[in-house]
Amino acid sequence: MQEEKLKSTFTLSKAISIATLSVPALYATGYFYELGRFSKYGLDNQFFPRSIQEYLIQAYYFFIYFTSEIITHLFNLKSLLTILAVVVVVLFGCVVVLKHQKKFKPKIKEHSEKIQNNSIFHYFGLPIIGSLLGVTTAISFFYIFLLPSILAALVYVFGGSIANKEIGKFEGCNLEALSSKSKCIFIKKNDKAVSEGLLIAKSASHIALWDGSKTTVYPLDKELIEIRFGQLKK
Repeated sequence: MQEEKLKSTFTLSKAISIATLSVPALYATGYFYELGRFSKYGLDNQFFPRSIQEYLIQAYYFFIYFTSEIITHLFNLKSLLTILAVVVVVLFGCVVVLKHQKKFKPKIKEHSEKIQNNSIFHYFGLPIIGSLLGVTTAISFFYIFLLPSILAALVYVFGGSIANKEIGKFEGCNLEALSSKSKCIFIKKNDKAVSEGLLIAKSASHIALWDGSKTTVYPLDKELIEIRFGQLKK
């Protein structure tokens, strides 16, 4: 009973630790994703400062786009067959190990005892273990400092690639030449259009639009924002 209680407490504390660490990780993901996306439009995060919750939502968008990219590549037959082959090999290896682990354990224990009792081990084995401890420290440094930096850089690059796709798909705001699936943002003041383009970002006070050649950050003050679709039926 006490053992089960300890296991339950350990599981709960582990879940709390994961949840606590996930928030800053998701925040950083949202921050660098938007930073990478904005960079392609010549913007910076300072133009549109976000709250913690908003950066968490940006992280959600990142995972949606990232998942869709993976699914797109999975529909490539060559990639799909390669992934299936790797999965089959890994699963087969796991099954073999689990099935014969009782046979492996005594042999492994026997060999390890022979190695430890061997005089050569005391001359060469201990220095090697010391070297491995140094390697372990280097690996810890990698996971604590270098790996987060690498992941942040990858998220930044992915955000930039999403912006490149948005720019590539944008065909301007001439609605007569656009299909009904394409849309454009129009800002009107006193019934006159003052700006138009692809929506990059919006806050309570400003909106950023891309017109195909430049980015405009427009201050909002009771302007009317219209979303119009193209007039060609496709």
